[in-house]
Amino acid sequence: MRKSALCAALLLGLAACAPDDRWNRFRQTEPALVEAREFAAIDCAGPDECSRRWERTREYVARYSATRIRRANAAEIETGRPLEAGVVYL
Repeated sequence: MRKSALCAALLLGLAACAPDDRWNRFRQTEPALVEAREFAAIDCAGPDECSRRWERTREYVARYSATRIRRANAAEIETGRPLEAGVVYL
């Protein structure tokens, strides 16, 4: 029994030290995503065109976002939080 517990503890310790590829990929891609969000801008000619483009953007987010839209107004679209810890939904 003692040998089994020692073996289990050793395996858990090794698993905790192993690199997580998903976390490493997230750390590498997150700065690029932040930069893309900051520079995401659309030029439009007049309020009618801007309204049409904003509505199309809202429809796109509603269709393709992994989480639902929680709040949307003329300046921003906010989606829900991710459903799985450690996974980024965009």
